[in-house]
Amino acid sequence: KEVAFPEDFDFSAAKSLPTCMAITELLIKEQSPYETVSDYFDTYTLHPDFFDKLTVPTLIIASKDDPAIPVEDILALNGNPLLRRSITEHGGHCGFIENFRLESWLNHLLPELYKARKGNEVGVGGRGRE
Repeated sequence: KEVAFPEDFDFSAAKSLPTCMAITELLIKEQSPYETVSDYFDTYTLHPDFFDKLTVPTLIIASKDDPAIPVEDILALNGNPLLRRSITEHGGHCGFIENFRLESWLNHLLPELYKARKGNEVGVGGRGRE
């Protein structure tokens, strides 16, 4: 953003902060309508009862090494037959990267999911497990 819109964004203060959370706190205060990190996270945290109310098939892809969302939290979601989970060994929080060109295997999975949406089986091409 800073490179594309230098007149609108200056992240120099964020670049000197020592932790990801410190950067997050600064950017939320400066770049969002939220006063605190807690306010921000409370607005998009999906509580378990949210998944009980699903009305469309939903696949959650998560990884065991996600530093932000413990895989145990994903595995604890049950009760709705429309909810499916696929857990990969590695991937981090949003790191579903398949090669050094930083291409994501999700680009191959999403068309497969779309085609299979009326079928019974949806997977992640052997990369994860349910």
